[in-house]
Amino acid sequence: MTATVQGFAAVTGSATLTVGGQTVFLSLGTGNKLKENTSQTQFLMAWVVNAVDSGGNPVNGITITLTIHSKYYNKGTWQDSAGKWKWAPLAGLTGGYTIAAPGCANEDLNLNGVLDPGEDTSGTGNNNGKLDPGDIALAVPGSVVTGTANAATGDVATAGAATFTVNYPENHAMWVTSTLTATATAQGTETSTSTTFQLPILADYLTSDAISPPGYVSPYGVATSCTDPN
Repeated sequence: MTATVQGFAAVTGSATLTVGGQTVFLSLGTGNKLKENTSQTQFLMAWVVNAVDSGGNPVNGITITLTIHSKYYNKGTWQDSAGKWKWAPLAGLTGGYTIAAPGCANEDLNLNGVLDPGEDTSGTGNNNGKLDPGDIALAVPGSVVTGTANAATGDVATAGAATFTVNYPENHAMWVTSTLTATATAQGTETSTSTTFQLPILADYLTSDAISPPGYVSPYGVATSCTDPN
C-alpha cells in the first residue's frame, strides 16, 4: 500500500568530505509517500543518500553508515474535526496543531540506550524508571554503499546513490520526532550529515472519522507536563 503523508514535506540534509583531494558532498533526502508492511503494523519511509563531487558527478563505492535516534516525543490524542482526524498534541506542550512541534526531549541524554544517573529524573524526565521515548525508528539496512543495488528494498540505486527505508510502528507516527544521520569515512576522514523529522502518518488514516487512526492516544500519555509520566 502506498499513500501520501499528512502534513509532510520532503526532508533533506547535506555534508562534505574529501576523498584523495576530491571534495565529496553527502546528502539525505526523501519523498512524500509512505508504504506499510503486509500486517499494517509498520510504516516504511523511503530514503536516498547521494554522494557527488564538486562537479556534480556521482562518487561510487562509498560505504555509508546510517543511525537514527529519537529527539522528541509528544503527548495527546487525535481529535475528530469535521469528519476527519486532526493531530492534537497537548496545547500546554506544543501550542496546538503545529506540525513538528518539539514536545518533550529524549530522556536518553547521551543516546547510549542505558538509563544513566541524571537521566529520567524530575529535572530531565518524568521519573518513571525508563527512558522515554526510546529509539523507535529503524534504518534498514544500517549500512549502504553508493552506486549499488539495495538488497533490502530491491531498488537499484543510481550511480553515486543508495536507497534505504526508515521503519517504525504505526502507533508512534506523529508522536515521535527522530534524527537520521549518515556517516562516511574515506581516506581516514569521517564526515556525517543529519536531518530531523517527525515520523509521518498515512493521510488515508485521517480522511474519515469512522475508524480511529493508529496511535489514537499517544503511547506517552496525555498529561500536560513532560515531567508527568501519565
